[in-house]
Amino acid sequence: SQDKVGRYILNKLNELKNKNHELEINLIGHSAGSIAICRLIEQEKKLKFNNIIFLAPACRLDIFKSIMVEKQDVYEHLRIFTMNDEKEKKDELVNKIYTYSLLYFISGVLEGEDDAKILGLQRSIKTDHIIANKKIKIVYSPTGNNGMDGERTNATKHGDFDNDKSTIESIQKMLN
Repeated sequence: SQDKVGRYILNKLNELKNKNHELEINLIGHSAGSIAICRLIEQEKKLKFNNIIFLAPACRLDIFKSIMVEKQDVYEHLRIFTMNDEKEKKDELVNKIYTYSLLYFISGVLEGEDDAKILGLQRSIKTDHIIANKKIKIVYSPTGNNGMDGERTNATKHGDFDNDKSTIESIQKMLN
């Protein structure tokens, strides 16, 4: 049923684009939303997206690389907002029971392997070659007031990216 929903969305986006060739399409995914966007991009053959924005992405790094890095021709810009490792480790999932973050839990427990590489974990991507890519920009929170417009975030919890003022302003800057 996920494929049907994804195909339905892509069909509707293609219809809109065919009616208005100037239409810009941007995609934003928080956490598991990054997985849905990767799968959407994997299926798409015609559409071109302007901005793709991931907030604390829970997508496996290997999936991201096999889809988003390989299909760069379908988007102009990809920006990833996620926490630096120090803040990620302090974002307790369950107080005193699991003292690391949701992304650490996904990496160490849910993926069925010890220490799966997750796109939103700085330790997974800091030595990877995707950082050298001009279309892909990774912004580690918190930036404070440092960084250019569109490259600031101060979220310090996994769930904060969609309501953090700096992140919202950065997204608005990208979309304008």
